[in-house]
Amino acid sequence: VTTTGTDGGKKIGGGSCNGGATHVGGVDFDFEDIASEGTFFGKYAEADDDELAEREGDGEFTTPNFEKPDGHNATQVWNLTYNGSFNGNLRLTFAYDPSLLPSGFDESKLCIYHFHNGAWEQLSGPVDLVNHKITITTTSLSPFALGVLPVIDIQIPAGGGNVVGSGTYSRGASVTLTATPEAGYWFTGWSENGAIVSTATSYNFTVGNARNLVATFGVIPKMKASHAAGVLSLKWPADATGWVLQESTDLVQWSPSNQPVTTASNENAASISSGTGVRTFYRLAHP
Repeated sequence: VTTTGTDGGKKIGGGSCNGGATHVGGVDFDFEDIASEGTFFGKYAEADDDELAEREGDGEFTTPNFEKPDGHNATQVWNLTYNGSFNGNLRLTFAYDPSLLPSGFDESKLCIYHFHNGAWEQLSGPVDLVNHKITITTTSLSPFALGVLPVIDIQIPAGGGNVVGSGTYSRGASVTLTATPEAGYWFTGWSENGAIVSTATSYNFTVGNARNLVATFGVIPKMKASHAAGVLSLKWPADATGWVLQESTDLVQWSPSNQPVTTASNENAASISSGTGVRTFYRLAHP
């Protein structure tokens, strides 16, 4: 570590290891406040699963559980130590190996994960896309690894509406996804891996790892009405799963209708006598 001066009584300085951030695996570092001078050490590895398991067995860290680029066969890991002491922030610039990334990968989505207090924590910072470097700020040293910011991806397989909220987020961020049906459609729910996770149009959650969600919209069934010989006939598609006939006398309070419903020729039907003397309104609703 080279001391470069003082700032408000604090001794500042920095240096590089592994050839510095102009070489793959190299690191540049800058201390905000050097309490006692010492030597900075850095170990870089392109670790496969076997090496990660071995290092976990040695107690260095737990196997990374964060997202890595698709097709990434090795995890780029730095174990950094300093035998002096420091206070405040430490700025680190890591030079990663772009040849380990998939062809065409968007490097702006890279981040650094720091093994701290028994867990991998995400540290985001600017990525130098030309020189393949990423800079972060931390307050402690231990293993660091290259990872990817969690991506929230949304698919709308059958159309019928729009969604907002997909994108790249930091771990721990609060995300709200919002679905808006188009005219003639209704929102049926959010699903992940084939399981419904929410039926609300607004879905809020805290980002952990990447998620692939499906937003599904359904066609609002149309009800046909006809009147003959004092009988009101209502018909709607039999495949309108979950939709029920409701009735109201004031268009404010609605309740499930007690009218008998029959099914024939792919249609549900209800026949209602109009001679009750009570004006009643009917609708299809999805509770």
